[in-house]
Amino acid sequence: MKVVHLSKTPLACSPGRMSFYLNQIGVSSSHFFEQDYPGELQGKMTMRSFHFNGTKESIELLESHLAKADIIHVHNHISASLVALVNKVFSGKKIIFHAHSPLREGPLFTDVSQVMDLDFTDYFVVAQYQPRHYQEYTPICNIVPGIDGFNEEPSATSDVYKIIYSPAHSRAGGRWNPKGSSALNISLQYCVSQKLAELKSPPKTNEAQLLAYRNQCDITIDEIITGSYHQISLEGLSAGNIVVNNADFFSIEMLKLSVKTNENPPFYHMSESNCSNRLEQLVMMSEQEMTERKQKSREYFIKYLNPERLAGLLADKYERK
Repeated sequence: MKVVHLSKTPLACSPGRMSFYLNQIGVSSSHFFEQDYPGELQGKMTMRSFHFNGTKESIELLESHLAKADIIHVHNHISASLVALVNKVFSGKKIIFHAHSPLREGPLFTDVSQVMDLDFTDYFVVAQYQPRHYQEYTPICNIVPGIDGFNEEPSATSDVYKIIYSPAHSRAGGRWNPKGSSALNISLQYCVSQKLAELKSPPKTNEAQLLAYRNQCDITIDEIITGSYHQISLEGLSAGNIVVNNADFFSIEMLKLSVKTNENPPFYHMSESNCSNRLEQLVMMSEQEMTERKQKSREYFIKYLNPERLAGLLADKYERK
């Protein structure tokens, strides 16, 4: 089986990681993206991918991969010129559309699978909150790397617990867009001022260094506003952190469905209405309980979310009729 992943942007490493780990289990796969992220993130999420920039060399490389592919896996949206190239060269049987964004919030305002001139044969969606909008699509869990190569056990706690928290953006408006919380910020600053916790901000670096950095912390905070979880929560489980979010029943069920388990992830739930009390309880937790909870995060990741297992589940979906 030969699979080519196509995307406009790196999409937080997801297509590149999927492609990489498919290769690790014996599936021939490659990923081509059209535009890198600007600024500090440039080059940080594309280590495993090819940049299709429209030059003669990049066109020839992509045409070679497309001509040999059995499956094209399109993530979110690709340009009209890339669509034309697929229709010109690809002779396989399956073209998959994979939605990473909600149906009626930026950057997508419609189901763009209907406006790309591609004959899609199957439909996937990120297994977070997005299945609410794409109810007929198959939920797929994002793949994040394991920490095993750096440190197989969660890092030892220090005098105060280290919290890693840095909302990916401050975008306001839209039901599912917000990630920052003023109530949470106030509670965090109080804990820091009282020397109950140390607040860490992750560097803009590559995924291996970021995961190793996260592994030196005790707590990963995702977002507590929308009722979803994000890739950060999965990375926190990999790093052996207590993972804080406010994932609701539906979001959790989509995660469980996508990774084939009935076991709930060991998330520490917190909302804007209770974040002051819940955060204080968390940072005052005994070292024994903290260690046990962190170990449960690692165990859940190893059992259900390890990259090779998720790549295998993805390969199974490729082969279905």
